[in-house]
Formats: sequence, C-alpha cells, structure tokens
Amino acid sequence: MPRNPIHKALPALVLSAFASAAVAQPVQDIGPVEVETAEFGQNTFDIGSLTPSTGALQSTLWRGTQAEDIAFLLQAVPTVYSNPAELDLLRRVLLSAGPGPDGADTDLTVIKLRTLADAGFYEEAASLAELSGGLSRQPKLAQAVAYADMLNGDLATACRRGANLQAGRSEPFWLKLRLLCYLENGETAAADLSLGLLREQDALEGGEGQLFTALINGATPQSFPAPETGFDYVAARQLGASFTAGQLEGASGIILRAIANDPQASLEARTYAIREGLYMGVLRPSDARSLVQTLQLSPEQIATAREALETLPDDPLTPLLVWRAAAEMTAPEFTIDRSALIGDALQAAQTPEEFTVLAKLFAPMADQVEVVVNYTPYAMDYALAGIVARNESLIRKWTGALTADQSNPDGLDQAAMLLSLLNLRDPALATSLAGQNGITIEPIETSWSTDQTIARELLPDLVRVSLNNARGEAEGAAALSWLILAHTEDGDGLLGSIRETLLADAEEILVTVDIEGELAFEAALGQVITAIAAARPLYENGPAIVPEEANGAPASGPQSRIMPRVKPDGDE
Repeated sequence: MPRNPIHKALPALVLSAFASAAVAQPVQDIGPVEVETAEFGQNTFDIGSLTPSTGALQSTLWRGTQAEDIAFLLQAVPTVYSNPAELDLLRRVLLSAGPGPDGADTDLTVIKLRTLADAGFYEEAASLAELSGGLSRQPKLAQAVAYADMLNGDLATACRRGANLQAGRSEPFWLKLRLLCYLENGETAAADLSLGLLREQDALEGGEGQLFTALINGATPQSFPAPETGFDYVAARQLGASFTAGQLEGASGIILRAIANDPQASLEARTYAIREGLYMGVLRPSDARSLVQTLQLSPEQIATAREALETLPDDPLTPLLVWRAAAEMTAPEFTIDRSALIGDALQAAQTPEEFTVLAKLFAPMADQVEVVVNYTPYAMDYALAGIVARNESLIRKWTGALTADQSNPDGLDQAAMLLSLLNLRDPALATSLAGQNGITIEPIETSWSTDQTIARELLPDLVRVSLNNARGEAEGAAALSWLILAHTEDGDGLLGSIRETLLADAEEILVTVDIEGELAFEAALGQVITAIAAARPLYENGPAIVPEEANGAPASGPQSRIMPRVKPDGDE
C-alpha cells in the first residue's frame, strides 16, 4: 500500500448509485431493546477505558453515526492482523469513550464487546461490561464477563454467572457455557440436550460441534484442529489437547491470550502465544514479563540463554529465556554482564518481530544501564529499543550517548538514522532531539502491504456508511471503515477507484490518528535493523575501543560477541 494514496474524486452520482445498491443488501436488524442507563452516559456504548494520554480517540468518535451502520462495521471489521498498528487502531476505537451512535442499544454494545474480545482483549471487554452494572438482568452484557472467566481458567465462576441469570438463558452463548458446566458436573444427558439445541439454532462455530460431541461421548480425538473460538480452546483443553507453535500461526488474539494465560498449556504453545501476543500488542509488556516469570524453566535452561542467542535465534523461547536470565542478574557484580546480555540479545535480532519482542521485554532493564563516556557498543541498539518500546528516557539517553561519543566518528549519522525512524512515530520528539543535536531528519521511503482480503461485496455498504458519515466525520466509523478497506482487494476499474476514494476519505478524518505513519514505522523498522547490523563492526573478542578508568587502567565493560544475522536479498 502506498504511503499517500491518491484521492480520486468520483461523481456523486456514482457513489449514490452504490449507496442505493447497499439498501438492497440488508444489514442484520439488531432491533430495539430496553437498556438500563449506564452512569457514564446515555447508553452502555458510551463506556471506554482509555484517556487521551493512553491513546483514546476523540469523544466525538461516533458523532452523527447510525446504530445500523456501526453494527455493520463492527461485524465486518477483521479481528486478526499481521500488522500491530492495525490491531492497535481497532483496540483504541473499541476502548475509547464517547456518546454512541444514534439508536445505540445493548445489542450494539454486545457486538462491540464481542469484537473487542475476539481481537484478544477479552479482559478489557469484561471490565467494560462490569461497569454497566446489573449483569444478572442483562444476560447479553454478562456474556463478556463470563467469557473472560472461562478463558482465564475459572469455569466455576463462569458457570455461577450463568446460573444467576434472570433471563436470556437460551441464547447460544449461555447454551454453550451451560454444556461445559453440565459436563463439569458429570451431567452428560443434559449436555447432549444443550448440544441439540445449539444445532437447531445453527449456532456452532469453528470446531465446537466436533469437540462438544467428543466431550459428551468421552472420546478423545486423535488430532485437534487449531482453535478458532474461545469455546474451541476450552473444550479442546478439557480433552487434553496440546497445540504446537505451527498450529497457532495466524491464530486470533483471543486464542493467543488464552494460551498465554493458561499455566496448563504446553511450554511450546505458551511461549509462542506470549511472544506473538506481545509483538501484536494483545499482551501489555508488563503482563508479558509477569507471564514469562511464571514459566517453568529450570536453572539449567536459564543458564543456556547466551548460547541460545547464537544457536537458536529463531526459537520463540529464546527471547523469553534471555529475559529470565537477565532478570536474575540482580546483584551489583552482575551489572556489566547483564547490560552485555541485553545488548547482545538486541543485536542478535534480525527481524522487526524479534526486535520488538526484545525491546518491549528489556526496555525497563535497558533504561537502568548507565552511559560510559566514549564507550557506546550498544548505544544504537538501546536507543532503537527505546523507540520501539516508546520509552522516551531510553531514547534520550542513548541518542545523546551516540552524538557525544568522540570515539565513534559515525555516531552523529547513526543518531540521525534513528531519529528519522522516530519521526514516523513521534515527529515532535524526533524534531526536538534533532534540534538539540544539530541533526537534519531525512525522510525514510517505505511501503507496506496487507495479506488478507475481504469480499468486495462489502463495498456498497461501505459507500453507504461513508456517505452517512460525511458530515459527522466520526473517527470511530472512519477507523473501522479504513480497517475493512485496507484488507479488500485493490481491483481495477470502477470498484478499485471507489475503494481508493473511500480509503482517502477515511484517512482525511483520521488525520490525528496517523495510522499510515505507524504502518510506515513498522515497515521502516526492518530497514533500520538491517542497516544497523551492516554498519556494526564485527570483532572476535568484543569492541575495538575499550574505555579507561580514571587511573588509566583498562575498564571492564560489555562486549558484543554475537554476530548479527543479515537476511539475504530476496529472502522473505
């Protein structure tokens, strides 16, 4: 996708024609229902947990929109992405507070919370649902809370929530949960009845039917498909399933987070889920570090961390193993060894994913490392880690170290390259640091692409939504439309032109969000990692320049012995 798509103006008559066509394609009727007023606004859709400082969109994000339009967008938007920036945009939209669309009701709120949960943020969805209160009388909102209980391994609490409902017990979600609860209590006949009701409602998704049947019959399948839904995963785990990292490639955020939080999951599956969840932003760095701390790793395994950097750089366990090793180096005499291990780990990263995971894990530790004057073997790596982890202290400390290092003739150029990357994500900070150090920021040319497609049949409805949103310029609707359009086929001719126009319209509304800048940052990160590795001198026994203590004796310091692995041209 180009950095700045061309906005092609199309005749209003053409757009109107597609809007008319959209009318012929009915959107699911969510119908009017009675809603208890939430204390935060006129309906439960208003509730959000983000603030402007934590990434919230403007409170007018739904201004002028209609409930049926937003229902369509929420049901059409992808919840699985290859770019963290896109998933983060979806998270920000769904966790931002603001008056909901006209006609918003509990059903629309449930769609919003389900989309949030499917993207991997099921604990956040549960928190929002709990804020509305009166869950025993609102079975649709209570689903989000029970779902989180179940996925976090507390099936008993989820079952109690279902038993306490005053209405809505025949809805598919509660039938599925009750089936699992019956089986937990040994009531197979009742579970079989629930399964029959689910089949009558055509409400089974993914592998739920096969897995529920196996549970009822007490027969363990010879193999398990990759889980698609939360119920898939819970049922499979009750059958003793153990998933491989290969099975989890492309898994949704809800599956990654459930496995990461599951202490009974295999080390291979849990390691992959933690690493992938951290990279994509499904897991907060602090939560990921806490989970890594709980992994059952022997002292012998942890002792192999440095060796793993050289021999198993692509193993999902390696970055977690190295972090555990560094986290245990708490004694003062290990300070130099720990800073060297962190630096070597960062230097060993070859891909943006590898570096991002390490940066998010190590940023707090790296920020504790003190700068040694005119000795900066890891300065570029620490500064880049700060940029990736959004740690301003780390950025300032190590870009400053680069520019001040008189032993490094390329320090200023290296800092300039890093600030050019930072400029894609945080122009204000990049401009400030460049001015302080006399650096000119050069633009980085890059491009990105998406790897999923959505049926072109969605375009007419997207035209209708775009026309309805033209006056309100609601960021929420624009962001959801953009995420859908970014994953449609380019196409040629009229449909392709309409898609480009709708994308450009959404981007104009999202000017303060700058999703393109973040996508450009992610694409440019790989270029910078390769450039840093290519520019790094390789020595058999550490850096050539060793600092001196005040008495003139050589000082001991971190030494880089990890040879960077540069991806060959054409290697994907």
